[in-house]
Amino acid sequence: MKLVEAPHTFDDPAASLSFASLMRALLRGWWVLTLIGLLSIAAAVFYLSIAIPTYKAAMMVVEVKDGSNALLKRLQGGASLLGLAAPSSSQNGASFEEFTALLTSHRVAEQLAQNHSLLQEIYAQQWDEKRQRWIEPQGSMVNFKNAIKRMISYPQWTPPDARDLVTWLSKNVHAVNQGSNLLDRSSLWEISVTAKDPDFAQKLLEMLYQEAETILRDRRRNELQGNIDYLQKKILDTNLNVYRESLVSMVAQQEQELMVLRDDVPIAARVLDPVTVSNRPVSPRPVLVLALALVLGGSFGTVAAILWGLGRLHPKGPAASSQKLVVAE
Repeated sequence: MKLVEAPHTFDDPAASLSFASLMRALLRGWWVLTLIGLLSIAAAVFYLSIAIPTYKAAMMVVEVKDGSNALLKRLQGGASLLGLAAPSSSQNGASFEEFTALLTSHRVAEQLAQNHSLLQEIYAQQWDEKRQRWIEPQGSMVNFKNAIKRMISYPQWTPPDARDLVTWLSKNVHAVNQGSNLLDRSSLWEISVTAKDPDFAQKLLEMLYQEAETILRDRRRNELQGNIDYLQKKILDTNLNVYRESLVSMVAQQEQELMVLRDDVPIAARVLDPVTVSNRPVSPRPVLVLALALVLGGSFGTVAAILWGLGRLHPKGPAASSQKLVVAE
Protein backbone atom coordinates (compact mmCIF):
# COMPACT_ATOMS: atom_id res chain seq x y z
CA MET A 1 0.00 0.00 0.00
CA LYS A 2 1.26 3.47 -0.93
CA LEU A 3 0.10 7.08 -1.05
CA VAL A 4 -0.29 8.67 -4.49
CA GLU A 5 -1.20 12.23 -5.56
CA ALA A 6 -4.71 12.64 -6.91
CA PRO A 7 -5.17 14.61 -10.18
CA HIS A 8 -5.81 18.38 -10.02
CA THR A 9 -9.47 19.42 -9.80
CA PHE A 10 -10.89 22.84 -10.65
CA ASP A 11 -14.20 24.43 -9.65
CA ASP A 12 -14.10 27.85 -11.37
CA PRO A 13 -17.57 29.07 -12.48
CA ALA A 14 -16.08 32.19 -14.13
CA ALA A 15 -14.32 29.95 -16.61
CA SER A 16 -17.65 28.71 -17.94
CA LEU A 17 -19.76 31.89 -17.74
CA SER A 18 -22.20 32.26 -20.61
CA PHE A 19 -25.26 34.31 -21.44
CA ALA A 20 -27.47 31.44 -20.30
CA SER A 21 -25.71 31.18 -16.93
CA LEU A 22 -25.98 34.96 -16.45
CA MET A 23 -29.70 34.81 -17.20
CA ARG A 24 -30.14 31.99 -14.71
CA ALA A 25 -28.29 34.03 -12.11
CA LEU A 26 -30.44 37.08 -12.92
CA LEU A 27 -33.63 35.01 -12.52
CA ARG A 28 -32.41 33.72 -9.18
CA GLY A 29 -31.75 37.29 -8.05
CA TRP A 30 -34.90 38.86 -9.50
CA TRP A 31 -35.97 40.07 -6.08
CA VAL A 32 -32.68 42.00 -5.71
CA LEU A 33 -33.36 43.80 -9.00
CA THR A 34 -36.93 44.53 -7.98
CA LEU A 35 -35.94 45.82 -4.56
CA ILE A 36 -33.24 48.16 -5.88
CA GLY A 37 -35.56 49.41 -8.63
CA LEU A 38 -38.32 50.20 -6.13
CA LEU A 39 -35.84 51.91 -3.81
CA SER A 40 -34.56 54.04 -6.70
CA ILE A 41 -38.06 55.13 -7.64
CA ALA A 42 -38.88 55.84 -4.00
CA ALA A 43 -35.73 57.97 -3.68
CA ALA A 44 -36.67 59.88 -6.84
CA VAL A 45 -40.21 60.50 -5.59
CA PHE A 46 -38.87 61.65 -2.21
CA TYR A 47 -36.45 64.03 -3.94
CA LEU A 48 -39.26 65.47 -6.07
CA SER A 49 -41.38 65.97 -2.96
CA ILE A 50 -38.73 68.02 -1.10
CA ALA A 51 -37.03 69.77 -4.04
CA ILE A 52 -37.85 73.45 -4.38
CA PRO A 53 -39.01 74.19 -7.94
CA THR A 54 -37.29 76.94 -9.88
CA TYR A 55 -38.76 78.99 -12.71
CA LYS A 56 -37.13 80.66 -15.69
CA ALA A 57 -37.66 84.21 -16.87
CA ALA A 58 -36.18 84.92 -20.31
CA MET A 59 -36.00 87.75 -22.80
CA MET A 60 -34.66 87.87 -26.36
CA VAL A 61 -32.31 90.75 -27.18
CA VAL A 62 -30.47 91.71 -30.34
CA GLU A 63 -27.08 93.35 -30.44
CA VAL A 64 -27.26 97.06 -31.30
CA LYS A 65 -25.25 97.79 -34.43
CA ASP A 66 -23.56 101.20 -34.59
CA GLY A 67 -23.34 100.88 -38.34
CA SER A 68 -27.13 100.84 -38.61
CA ASN A 69 -27.36 104.35 -37.15
CA ALA A 70 -26.76 107.02 -39.79
CA LEU A 71 -25.89 109.61 -37.16
CA LEU A 72 -23.15 107.45 -35.73
CA LYS A 73 -21.75 106.91 -39.20
CA ARG A 74 -21.33 110.66 -39.61
CA LEU A 75 -19.61 110.90 -36.25
CA GLN A 76 -16.90 108.52 -37.43
CA GLY A 77 -15.82 110.98 -40.12
CA GLY A 78 -13.74 113.44 -38.18
CA ALA A 79 -13.46 112.43 -34.56
CA SER A 80 -10.36 110.31 -35.14
CA LEU A 81 -8.47 113.41 -36.28
CA LEU A 82 -8.43 114.72 -32.73
CA GLY A 83 -8.35 111.35 -30.96
CA LEU A 84 -11.87 111.64 -29.62
CA ALA A 85 -14.03 108.81 -28.29
CA ALA A 86 -16.15 108.34 -31.38
CA PRO A 87 -18.03 105.11 -32.06
CA SER A 88 -16.51 102.58 -34.42
CA SER A 89 -17.48 99.17 -35.70
CA SER A 90 -15.02 97.54 -33.32
CA GLN A 91 -16.90 99.00 -30.35
CA ASN A 92 -20.05 97.04 -31.19
CA GLY A 93 -18.88 93.68 -29.98
CA ALA A 94 -17.01 95.17 -27.05
CA SER A 95 -20.12 97.06 -25.89
CA PHE A 96 -22.31 93.96 -26.09
CA GLU A 97 -19.65 91.82 -24.42
CA GLU A 98 -19.51 94.40 -21.67
CA PHE A 99 -23.30 94.30 -21.45
CA THR A 100 -23.35 90.53 -20.89
CA ALA A 101 -20.44 90.77 -18.45
CA LEU A 102 -22.19 93.48 -16.46
CA LEU A 103 -25.20 91.21 -15.85
CA THR A 104 -23.18 89.24 -13.28
CA SER A 105 -20.68 91.92 -12.31
CA HIS A 106 -19.90 93.25 -8.85
CA ARG A 107 -20.82 96.75 -9.99
CA VAL A 108 -24.37 95.78 -10.94
CA ALA A 109 -24.68 93.61 -7.83
CA GLU A 110 -23.83 96.58 -5.61
CA GLN A 111 -26.39 98.75 -7.37
CA LEU A 112 -29.13 96.15 -7.03
CA ALA A 113 -28.27 95.38 -3.42
CA GLN A 114 -28.39 99.05 -2.43
CA ASN A 115 -31.34 100.21 -4.47
CA HIS A 116 -33.68 97.23 -4.64
CA SER A 117 -33.06 95.16 -1.45
CA LEU A 118 -32.41 92.02 -3.48
CA LEU A 119 -30.32 90.44 -0.73
CA GLN A 120 -33.31 90.40 1.61
CA GLU A 121 -35.37 88.59 -1.03
CA ILE A 122 -32.75 86.06 -2.10
CA TYR A 123 -31.57 85.28 1.44
CA ALA A 124 -34.97 85.66 3.10
CA GLN A 125 -34.24 82.85 5.60
CA GLN A 126 -31.37 84.89 7.04
CA TRP A 127 -33.28 88.17 7.22
CA ASP A 128 -35.36 89.18 10.25
CA GLU A 129 -38.03 91.42 8.78
CA LYS A 130 -39.37 92.44 12.18
CA ARG A 131 -36.00 93.55 13.59
CA GLN A 132 -34.60 94.57 10.23
CA ARG A 133 -31.33 92.72 10.68
CA TRP A 134 -29.49 89.63 9.50
CA ILE A 135 -29.51 86.47 11.62
CA GLU A 136 -27.00 83.64 11.45
CA PRO A 137 -28.49 80.28 10.36
CA GLN A 138 -28.97 77.75 13.16
CA GLY A 139 -29.19 73.97 13.28
CA SER A 140 -27.11 70.84 13.80
CA MET A 141 -25.94 70.73 10.19
CA VAL A 142 -24.94 74.41 10.35
CA ASN A 143 -23.01 73.78 13.58
CA PHE A 144 -21.24 70.82 11.97
CA LYS A 145 -20.24 72.92 8.96
CA ASN A 146 -19.01 75.72 11.21
CA ALA A 147 -16.89 73.24 13.18
CA ILE A 148 -15.29 72.00 9.96
CA LYS A 149 -14.66 75.60 8.87
CA ARG A 150 -12.92 76.37 12.17
CA MET A 151 -10.73 73.31 11.79
CA ILE A 152 -9.52 74.38 8.35
CA SER A 153 -9.43 78.10 9.22
CA TYR A 154 -12.20 78.86 6.73
CA PRO A 155 -14.01 82.21 7.10
CA GLN A 156 -17.09 82.03 9.32
CA TRP A 157 -20.58 83.28 8.47
CA THR A 158 -21.03 86.93 7.64
CA PRO A 159 -24.20 88.77 6.57
CA PRO A 160 -24.82 88.49 2.81
CA ASP A 161 -23.36 91.29 0.74
CA ALA A 162 -22.69 92.17 -2.90
CA ARG A 163 -20.08 89.40 -3.18
CA ASP A 164 -22.68 86.79 -2.28
CA LEU A 165 -25.05 88.35 -4.79
CA VAL A 166 -22.38 88.09 -7.50
CA THR A 167 -22.04 84.37 -6.73
CA TRP A 168 -25.82 83.92 -6.90
CA LEU A 169 -26.06 85.85 -10.17
CA SER A 170 -23.25 83.80 -11.72
CA LYS A 171 -25.22 80.61 -11.03
CA ASN A 172 -28.68 81.84 -12.02
CA VAL A 173 -28.17 84.37 -14.83
CA HIS A 174 -27.34 83.07 -18.31
CA ALA A 175 -26.75 84.60 -21.74
CA VAL A 176 -27.04 82.16 -24.64
CA ASN A 177 -26.33 83.03 -28.27
CA GLN A 178 -29.31 82.10 -30.43
CA GLY A 179 -27.73 82.83 -33.84
CA SER A 180 -27.81 85.87 -36.09
CA ASN A 181 -30.54 88.19 -37.23
CA LEU A 182 -31.12 87.65 -40.97
CA LEU A 183 -31.73 91.36 -41.59
CA ASP A 184 -28.49 92.91 -40.37
CA ARG A 185 -26.51 89.88 -39.16
CA SER A 186 -26.61 91.11 -35.60
CA SER A 187 -26.41 88.49 -32.86
CA LEU A 188 -29.55 87.24 -31.13
CA TRP A 189 -29.21 86.42 -27.44
CA GLU A 190 -31.46 84.89 -24.82
CA ILE A 191 -30.93 86.44 -21.39
CA SER A 192 -32.50 84.39 -18.61
CA VAL A 193 -32.82 84.24 -14.83
CA THR A 194 -33.83 81.19 -12.79
CA ALA A 195 -35.33 81.65 -9.34
CA LYS A 196 -37.75 80.01 -6.91
CA ASP A 197 -40.30 82.80 -7.36
CA PRO A 198 -41.36 83.40 -11.00
CA ASP A 199 -42.39 87.00 -10.28
CA PHE A 200 -39.04 87.68 -8.67
CA ALA A 201 -37.23 86.16 -11.65
CA GLN A 202 -39.10 88.46 -14.03
CA LYS A 203 -38.46 91.55 -11.92
CA LEU A 204 -34.77 90.74 -11.50
CA LEU A 205 -34.23 90.18 -15.22
CA GLU A 206 -35.80 93.53 -16.05
CA MET A 207 -33.66 95.26 -13.43
CA LEU A 208 -30.47 93.60 -14.68
CA TYR A 209 -31.15 94.75 -18.22
CA GLN A 210 -31.86 98.31 -17.14
CA GLU A 211 -28.82 98.52 -14.85
CA ALA A 212 -26.40 97.22 -17.51
CA GLU A 213 -27.81 99.56 -20.15
CA THR A 214 -27.69 102.52 -17.76
CA ILE A 215 -24.03 101.91 -16.92
CA LEU A 216 -23.01 101.75 -20.58
CA ARG A 217 -25.18 104.75 -21.49
CA ASP A 218 -23.78 106.89 -18.66
CA ARG A 219 -20.24 105.99 -19.66
CA ARG A 220 -20.88 107.01 -23.27
CA ARG A 221 -22.49 110.25 -22.11
CA ASN A 222 -19.40 111.06 -20.04
CA GLU A 223 -17.18 110.32 -23.05
CA LEU A 224 -19.22 112.63 -25.28
CA GLN A 225 -19.32 115.38 -22.70
CA GLY A 226 -15.56 115.11 -22.35
CA ASN A 227 -15.21 115.37 -26.13
CA ILE A 228 -17.44 118.46 -26.20
CA ASP A 229 -15.50 120.17 -23.43
CA TYR A 230 -12.23 119.40 -25.18
CA LEU A 231 -13.47 120.69 -28.55
CA GLN A 232 -14.86 123.87 -27.08
CA LYS A 233 -11.51 124.55 -25.42
CA LYS A 234 -9.75 123.97 -28.75
CA ILE A 235 -12.13 126.43 -30.45
CA LEU A 236 -11.17 129.13 -27.99
CA ASP A 237 -7.47 128.45 -28.52
CA THR A 238 -7.40 128.59 -32.34
CA ASN A 239 -7.51 131.56 -34.66
CA LEU A 240 -7.84 129.69 -37.98
CA ASN A 241 -11.35 130.06 -39.32
CA VAL A 242 -11.24 126.81 -41.27
CA TYR A 243 -10.03 124.92 -38.26
CA ARG A 244 -12.64 126.62 -36.05
CA GLU A 245 -15.44 125.67 -38.45
CA SER A 246 -14.36 122.01 -38.39
CA LEU A 247 -14.26 122.03 -34.61
CA VAL A 248 -17.68 123.67 -34.37
CA SER A 249 -19.07 121.04 -36.74
CA MET A 250 -17.63 118.25 -34.62
CA VAL A 251 -19.08 119.80 -31.46
CA ALA A 252 -22.48 119.80 -33.14
CA GLN A 253 -22.09 116.14 -34.07
CA GLN A 254 -21.09 115.16 -30.53
CA GLU A 255 -24.04 117.08 -29.12
CA GLN A 256 -26.37 115.35 -31.57
CA GLU A 257 -25.24 111.93 -30.39
CA LEU A 258 -25.54 113.09 -26.79
CA MET A 259 -29.16 114.02 -27.46
CA VAL A 260 -29.77 110.61 -29.06
CA LEU A 261 -28.66 108.83 -25.88
CA ARG A 262 -32.02 109.07 -24.18
CA ASP A 263 -32.95 106.71 -21.38
CA ASP A 264 -35.42 104.85 -23.59
CA VAL A 265 -32.92 104.19 -26.41
CA PRO A 266 -30.83 101.00 -26.04
CA ILE A 267 -27.10 101.37 -26.45
CA ALA A 268 -25.89 97.74 -26.39
CA ALA A 269 -28.88 95.37 -26.46
CA ARG A 270 -32.30 96.03 -27.96
CA VAL A 271 -35.21 94.00 -26.61
CA LEU A 272 -36.66 91.86 -29.37
CA ASP A 273 -38.97 89.75 -27.21
CA PRO A 274 -39.96 91.04 -23.75
CA VAL A 275 -39.63 89.02 -20.58
CA THR A 276 -41.65 85.82 -20.40
CA VAL A 277 -41.83 83.38 -17.49
CA SER A 278 -42.21 79.63 -17.80
CA ASN A 279 -45.53 78.25 -16.59
CA ARG A 280 -43.91 75.07 -15.34
CA PRO A 281 -40.76 74.72 -13.24
CA VAL A 282 -37.56 74.19 -15.18
CA SER A 283 -36.10 72.27 -12.25
CA PRO A 284 -36.60 69.62 -11.09
CA ARG A 285 -38.05 67.80 -14.08
CA PRO A 286 -40.14 64.86 -12.84
CA VAL A 287 -39.94 62.82 -16.05
CA LEU A 288 -36.17 63.22 -16.27
CA VAL A 289 -35.64 62.43 -12.59
CA LEU A 290 -37.81 59.30 -12.73
CA ALA A 291 -36.19 58.14 -15.97
CA LEU A 292 -32.72 58.61 -14.49
CA ALA A 293 -33.78 56.70 -11.36
CA LEU A 294 -35.05 53.81 -13.51
CA VAL A 295 -31.87 53.68 -15.60
CA LEU A 296 -29.47 53.89 -12.66
CA GLY A 297 -31.55 51.66 -10.42
CA GLY A 298 -32.08 49.12 -13.18
CA SER A 299 -28.40 49.03 -14.09
CA PHE A 300 -27.16 48.71 -10.53
CA GLY A 301 -29.95 46.27 -9.66
CA THR A 302 -29.14 44.04 -12.63
CA VAL A 303 -25.47 43.80 -11.66
CA ALA A 304 -26.33 43.17 -8.02
CA ALA A 305 -28.92 40.51 -8.95
CA ILE A 306 -26.46 38.67 -11.22
CA LEU A 307 -23.75 38.71 -8.56
CA TRP A 308 -26.19 37.44 -5.95
CA GLY A 309 -27.45 34.75 -8.34
CA LEU A 310 -23.93 33.59 -9.15
CA GLY A 311 -23.20 33.37 -5.45
CA ARG A 312 -26.24 31.14 -5.00
CA LEU A 313 -25.26 28.96 -7.95
CA HIS A 314 -21.72 28.59 -6.61
CA PRO A 315 -21.92 29.06 -2.86
CA LYS A 316 -18.32 28.05 -2.32
CA GLY A 317 -17.08 30.49 -4.95
CA PRO A 318 -14.17 29.78 -7.24
CA ALA A 319 -12.18 26.98 -5.70
CA ALA A 320 -8.45 27.00 -6.06
CA SER A 321 -6.80 23.96 -7.47
CA SER A 322 -6.25 21.36 -4.77
CA GLN A 323 -4.20 18.27 -4.40
CA LYS A 324 -5.39 15.26 -2.44
CA LEU A 325 -3.55 12.18 -1.30
CA VAL A 326 -5.33 8.89 -1.83
CA VAL A 327 -4.47 5.37 -0.86
CA ALA A 328 -3.53 3.09 -3.74
CA GLU A 329 -3.68 -0.64 -3.16
